Amino acid sequence: SQLLEVLKEEINVKDVKWETGEELVVELDTTLTPQLIAEGQMRDVLRTIQDMRKAANVRVDEYVDAWLPTWPKDFTAVICKKTFVRELQEGEARVSIIA
Repeated sequence: SQLLEVLKEEINVKDVKWETGEELVVELDTTLTPQLIAEGQMRDVLRTIQDMRKAANVRVDEYVDAWLPTWPKDFTAVICKKTFVRELQEGEARVSIIA
C-alpha cells in the first residue's frame, strides 16, 4: 500500500511486513549484507561525484567523464546515469567536462 511505501522511504528500510494484531511490535533486522554495504558505497560515490561536479562548476545537465580510485562495480550504470557521467574510470578522483 501507499502507507507502507512512505514508511519504507521515511525510515530507510528495504522491507516492511505489516501484520494485524492487538499490539504494535517493531522488529528491525540490522544485518549488513554485502548488497547493503555496496549500496551504501554507491551513495557515497554519488555524493563524491556530485561534489566534484560542483567544484568544477559543471552544469547540472552537462555530461562528464569521471575517475575514481574505486567504486562498487555492480552499480556503475546507476552511478553514471544519476550523475551524468559518460564514462567512469579508475584513477585519481576527478571529473572532466566533455568537449
